[in-house]
Amino acid sequence: MKIRNVLKCRSFKEMNILSTLHFISLTPQQRLDILQYLREQFYKIKGIKPHRLNKKICVAGNFRKK
Repeated sequence: MKIRNVLKCRSFKEMNILSTLHFISLTPQQRLDILQYLREQFYKIKGIKPHRLNKKICVAGNFRKK
C-alpha cells in the first residue's frame, strides 16, 4: 500500500472532517483493500500467518415490499 500524500491540520476537528471526506471518496473495493492491508499487518506483528479473505461486496438497500 502506498501513501499518496500527507495533510497537516490545524485542529482535530479539521483532521476528522478531512479524514471523513477522504474515506467517503473511496470505492467499496478500495475500502476493503485498506481493511485487508491493516488485517495482514496485525497478523504480521502478532507473528500469525495471514490468509486472504474472500472479498465480496454486498449492497444493502431498501427491499421493502410495496
